[in-house]
Amino acid sequence: MVTSAASINMEQYSCHPQCTINSLLIGKEKSPLLIIDHWLEQPEKLVQIANQGKWSKDNKQDFYPGQRSVAPLEYRNFVAEFMRQQLVPLLPTRQYGQASISYCAFSLVSDSPCDLLPIQRIPHFDTQNPNQWAIVHYLCQEACGGTGFFQHRQSGFETINSDREGRYIRIRDDEAFTLGLPPKHYLEGSTEQFKLIHHVNAQFNRAIVYPSNLLHSGLIKQWQNESGQPIRLTANSFIQFNPSSAFTFN
Repeated sequence: MVTSAASINMEQYSCHPQCTINSLLIGKEKSPLLIIDHWLEQPEKLVQIANQGKWSKDNKQDFYPGQRSVAPLEYRNFVAEFMRQQLVPLLPTRQYGQASISYCAFSLVSDSPCDLLPIQRIPHFDTQNPNQWAIVHYLCQEACGGTGFFQHRQSGFETINSDREGRYIRIRDDEAFTLGLPPKHYLEGSTEQFKLIHHVNAQFNRAIVYPSNLLHSGLIKQWQNESGQPIRLTANSFIQFNPSSAFTFN
């Protein structure tokens, strides 16, 4: 289902007049996926801010294959308002309730494929909490690679919740011994362990929204330019929902 997004104008960020939202259900589990095209008006300004940011890679609990930089508060507020006005009505009713943005940062792929840890070479899930959603805003071109969603072949799981997490991790770790570690490169599609069930191409100023417990991975192709500079830039946010009878946004 494709819908047009109404104009949202804030102090520094506004919705592009040609913004559209495509609502899909993917895989056997029919997980919701929203694709927003032409999201921001003048997205180049956001790229300029990202280029001036303070990049770091200090969080050892973050297995992102690159660096992070805090996104501006004004962009975070725009994301929150867009979610409230445009996206919440498209989400499953179980997600309605109080909501807040728990994370919002720029991300820049900078790790060489040969330096990736085994956990970075397979699909992952951000949390087993079904009430957290992820937003990936592509601030790069299609050649950099988009995002893939996967099914774990042996378990059949496409999403990981608290009931599935223990079994999934045991099987995944056992497969590391029986099948060997994954090759030292970024994921490109299906593997012996994981089946690609859907993919979204990167497109400048496109965003995708999906449950954070979906098995997913960046399908990273071109991550640096001819000069060796990282170029796969995204803005990443997490939306946390606490179901209740009425919806509010903090």
